[in-house]
Amino acid sequence: MPASRELARQLNLSRNTVLSAYGRLVSEGYLRSDIGSGTYVSQHFPREDARQRKSTTNEIPRLSAFGRRVSPPQAIVPRRDLPFDFRPGVPELRLFPMTAWRRITARQSKDLSASTAYYADAAGDPALRRSIARHFSHTRALHCTADDVIVVSGAQQALDIVARILIEPNDVVAMEDPGYPGAIAAFRALGARIVAVPVDGEGICTDRLPKSAKAVYVTPSHQFPLGVPLSLSRRRALLEWASRCRAVIIEDDYDSEFRYGGRPLDALQGLDTHGSVIYLGTFSKVLFPSLRLGFVVAPPSLYSPFLSVKWLTDRHSETSEQHVIATFIAEGHFARYIRRMQRIYFERQTTLLRALERWLPFLQPVPAVAGLHLAALLPPGFPTDELISRAEATGVGLYSLAPFFQNDPKAGLMFGFGSCSVADVSEGIRRVGNVCKAMGLNGAGCARLTMPLF
Repeated sequence: MPASRELARQLNLSRNTVLSAYGRLVSEGYLRSDIGSGTYVSQHFPREDARQRKSTTNEIPRLSAFGRRVSPPQAIVPRRDLPFDFRPGVPELRLFPMTAWRRITARQSKDLSASTAYYADAAGDPALRRSIARHFSHTRALHCTADDVIVVSGAQQALDIVARILIEPNDVVAMEDPGYPGAIAAFRALGARIVAVPVDGEGICTDRLPKSAKAVYVTPSHQFPLGVPLSLSRRRALLEWASRCRAVIIEDDYDSEFRYGGRPLDALQGLDTHGSVIYLGTFSKVLFPSLRLGFVVAPPSLYSPFLSVKWLTDRHSETSEQHVIATFIAEGHFARYIRRMQRIYFERQTTLLRALERWLPFLQPVPAVAGLHLAALLPPGFPTDELISRAEATGVGLYSLAPFFQNDPKAGLMFGFGSCSVADVSEGIRRVGNVCKAMGLNGAGCARLTMPLF
């Protein structure tokens, strides 16, 4: 290499700059310095073509069985971001009480101290757990105290932890069909054998549950994706089956806060007298999706192992957001927001049903009294994919029911109305009706379903 003075002169730099660069290259092994002789390129540094050749011949390390089974990340439904988008699972963000949320967040940031910034309880912020126990004991009839609650980083983490503490390879897990793909993926990754149990107008068919199942995953308050509630007789049958077979019921109560008619059925957990139910709740569907916080109410026999895996997974969920939600609930903002949005969502659901009856009379909605989406069945052989594609070209996002079935998929659509205004709901369905007319699907050849829903 050139002497430091010579290189500094050539590059019009300070000699100290050159000496600093030489020193760093020597420390990183690119150069070697021989006192009294000079600075040389290191002979041990591999040539570029050798590095490239090596990188192309190295084999990927052998994955574990879990690594081979785990599914790649993917959205439950595709994101289209269209002007009239009926994407399910998206709440109304424009009406969220952001001023109150920002004020509480600012106050929590101001109160940050050495004690509040330290590692937190793996089970979650005590104030939040108390707020959850009080609120959901009242609204969902849960039998729990703060000591039964564990805060998690979303329902998907809860599913993963439940699968880890319960499932060995080849264990049988019963799943609703159609059902939630995220739950199926979590249990399959642990090597479970999934048994699809059909859903009818009363929810999961409890007489079809396998005796060998170690666990069953259900969405009893608002079945995903059909929306039917699990009837009281089926709830009792499910609890009796779990007790008899020593199985665990995983109850995912993902959007039960929003109910539009009659007295809501109590959560399964509140009816459980044998410690068979693990209850999963989330704030993502109620408040906003990027808020990755949920909670689990675990029976005494599973509380300790669940908490141990939670600690091993991420030590504890993000603490500042826990403090914000705890205050948000304690100050009454949460309950007021739920009451307000129930009225708004009910109006949107009513508008959707009227628009479907007017513009898509051949489509048969599945009765639902809760949640942020409505499922509707189409006649057998209906060109669902073509309708979705043509509707997208007019700015309307539609979503098929078929991907949620494991066996014998039915033709149908999911209409998420959470993020659509009343005007958008009406206009979006009107556009879909015009698309159907252009496809020649509103005539006698596409009559309304006359068969039973299930």
